[in-house]
Amino acid sequence: MTWIAPKKTGLAIATAAMLSALVGCQGITGYQTLDTPVKPNLTPDKIQTFPGEVTVACEGTYHCEIVQMDKKLLINSDTHSPAKGAIVTQPGQLKQNKDGIKIPKLVPLLSTKAEGLVNYYARVMPGKHEIHTNFYPENNDEYVERFALIHDFRQPGDYRLRAYRLPMNDKADSLLDSASPNPLCVEVVHNTKPIRRFCKLPVDSRQNEFIEVTGLSSTAETQALLSSDDAVFGD
Repeated sequence: MTWIAPKKTGLAIATAAMLSALVGCQGITGYQTLDTPVKPNLTPDKIQTFPGEVTVACEGTYHCEIVQMDKKLLINSDTHSPAKGAIVTQPGQLKQNKDGIKIPKLVPLLSTKAEGLVNYYARVMPGKHEIHTNFYPENNDEYVERFALIHDFRQPGDYRLRAYRLPMNDKADSLLDSASPNPLCVEVVHNTKPIRRFCKLPVDSRQNEFIEVTGLSSTAETQALLSSDDAVFGD
């Protein structure tokens, strides 16, 4: 099944430049602006994770969507609603499947809509999965950052794909640099513990991809890598 491309995107594929724990992250929670975080006006329902299962949610921008998991299309990027054939279970109807989860299932993360959009999280069995996520850093659906991740979710539990802006140096080399937003990063969190991190390269570099920065010891090191020619890409 083909992944439907959104209207206007900043294409970003997570590629491995395997490195191990970036500090100085400025994490923020769902339905907030990346630039001036404010308290969400709706409280997210608690994500329910059953023993032996994996839940995957995204957060950190005005809105985000787990569009596709493996070959299963979950969210229609044009309508922001569950795709045709996607299985949706309401929070009050959740129960553990004795035979496991054969295909990913969606659960609404917010019980009511925020600005006409609803965030969903996915339920799946442990194992290696490919996940495609749309992040909306601005309060509209025109600017989309696409993030693709291949990860071995071998441990059951709660996983989050959390977006944040990388803090940058106060001094900018030019007015253009100072006007540009700080690099967008995504960290993979398992049961509140960050386990992998990715940051996006500057707009004018190569393919403007995300690269893995897991393991860098400081924000300065991450900044240096993103602006150098030493970033390593996968095929």
